[in-house]
Amino acid sequence: MQLDISTLFFVLGGVSILACGFAWFLYFNNRHIRGVKAVALSSSFFAIGFSAIALRAFLPAWLSFAAANIAIFYGYALVLYGVLVFSGKKANVKLLILCGAAYGAEYIYYYFIEDNYIIRLVCYLTVYAVICTIALAIIINDYQKNRFRSYIAASIFLTILAASFLICAAISIPSEGVKDIFSKTSINALVLYEQIIFVIGWLISFTLMVNERLLLERKNAELALIDKNNELERSNLDLEQFAYISSHDLQTPLRNIVRFSQLLESRYKGRLDKDADEFIGFIVHGGKHMSELIDDLLQYARITKQPFPPHPVRANEAIEHALGNLKVELEEAGAEIEVGEMPLVIAEPSLLTSLFQNLFGNSLKYRYPDRKLRLSVTAKRDLSDHWVFAVADNGIGIEPQYHDKIFEIFQRLDPVSNAEGTGIGLTLCRRIVHRFGGAIWLKSEPGIGTTFFFTLKDGSVST
Repeated sequence: MQLDISTLFFVLGGVSILACGFAWFLYFNNRHIRGVKAVALSSSFFAIGFSAIALRAFLPAWLSFAAANIAIFYGYALVLYGVLVFSGKKANVKLLILCGAAYGAEYIYYYFIEDNYIIRLVCYLTVYAVICTIALAIIINDYQKNRFRSYIAASIFLTILAASFLICAAISIPSEGVKDIFSKTSINALVLYEQIIFVIGWLISFTLMVNERLLLERKNAELALIDKNNELERSNLDLEQFAYISSHDLQTPLRNIVRFSQLLESRYKGRLDKDADEFIGFIVHGGKHMSELIDDLLQYARITKQPFPPHPVRANEAIEHALGNLKVELEEAGAEIEVGEMPLVIAEPSLLTSLFQNLFGNSLKYRYPDRKLRLSVTAKRDLSDHWVFAVADNGIGIEPQYHDKIFEIFQRLDPVSNAEGTGIGLTLCRRIVHRFGGAIWLKSEPGIGTTFFFTLKDGSVST
């Protein structure tokens, strides 16, 4: 019984087309990995070559012959090129040009000198065996560095493939049991089985190699991220320690400057000329302002340095303490204050008090001069386990372009205004809220007022 080898050619063409589609899918999902594109291109060449052979009854003989042989040859060349690039070895277009030159020389010999099909087939299979052997050597060398298990599978596959190519070359005598209805020349069916196994096996092996490379990249990225985070954490700690120590050490000489400047002002005011009195006033005012800046910087550094034991805190108690600390200023401003029902939240009492006090103080500083200050504090539960607080006033408001800037350290929208403070209050608020695991933002209309929102975790869950 004769086997029509055309059936195997159609199977090989169909398999190569499916493999080509999968190879390009692999590339589009992993295009950052070098070598994957070359393998996808090699699959495309295999699909073209094997399909051209399968359709040789419908194509001109010269087109089917040339397209098939050139495409398949370059398919194998691109396999080697892809393995070289994937493994980080030196590879460039010269390799493909060299392969093309070798193929051209062999083609010229066959077409113009000696038309011997068996010699041509043996040359092809020998070249394919050599390519598989070189690819095997590259993968084994790479395995010794990375110890990827997928490389073992690829090595076993390439070893069997290279050996079977050589075996097929040795027994490539037309078989009487296999007949090609479209050609006078019969070939051994083992060659086609070899190609089918190669198309499927190589793509599976390379896919496993890509997946293991992705796992390594992900692991390396995670380790790099951990290192970066640790480095950033160390840098932040060093910076905070530097700020704390510097601020603390600056206080003593600064106090001396302020104290002696005040003594100079009290003892010699009016005894020197007007300019001297003005200069002394500048020294006293600048010294006091510098002292305030250092105190605020120390407070800013302490927020991170001091331990934060998370536990439930009653927000209304923190608000009462904050209002008590600002009692005189609020009474002088004739402020009307409305506080809604407050929940339990996860916080630290002194920091939560400081948060509300800074927000209330900000409303006092930037209240509208022609109307009574109105303050309101409300809280509502969001969809998660957080409460959203809103501290609203009817002050002068903030332009939209400054909504992010006001949270930066020592930033004031009007540095030369008469409003007291150093510009660190809202920065402290953001740092405190972030320390509690929340977020802070605002909504404001110039001339209408400002509402600061921030979130805190629900404390009732922990009780």
